[in-house]
Amino acid sequence: MEGLKRFKAFGIIGALVLIFLGILMLGKPVMIEVLFDWIIGVVLLACGIFQIMNTISVRNSVNHVWRRLLPGIVMIILGVFVVVHEGASIFMIGIMIAVFAFSLAFDRFSVGNIRRKEGKKWVSTMLFGLVHFIFAVFMLYNAFVMITAMIMIGGIYLIVAGIMIAISIFKFKDL
Repeated sequence: MEGLKRFKAFGIIGALVLIFLGILMLGKPVMIEVLFDWIIGVVLLACGIFQIMNTISVRNSVNHVWRRLLPGIVMIILGVFVVVHEGASIFMIGIMIAVFAFSLAFDRFSVGNIRRKEGKKWVSTMLFGLVHFIFAVFMLYNAFVMITAMIMIGGIYLIVAGIMIAISIFKFKDL
């Protein structure tokens, strides 16, 4: 029984954390973008340093040490770039999302066309392709605003999820 009470406490804490993060994402989306950018930059720096240290530690047992050092050096350069030029990296992430959305749109158009020729239901597939296409166009048009909107939608989701977890914990009083 003691374990179940501890589980309930962790659930309440988890729900409060989700609600807090949701409010933060909804209220300060640009700060979350910058924080995300810094996290990516620091991870790239750490991976680059780790790659270089790993290569140096095995340099006597491998051939072409400089080729093995190159990925680490590139990761460090990218990490510094991402941390220093946060707007450019957020823009690049937006462009990558747009390219991915375009590829999904054209895939849905292709599948919808095949389904139409086979006499199967195809309208919903084409509509999903159209949604992906419109999203990609907006992402290319203004990546910053779209990423901010995605962060805010994520914040709403976290708030709702936290509330639902809290409600379910309080609803089941036998825990």
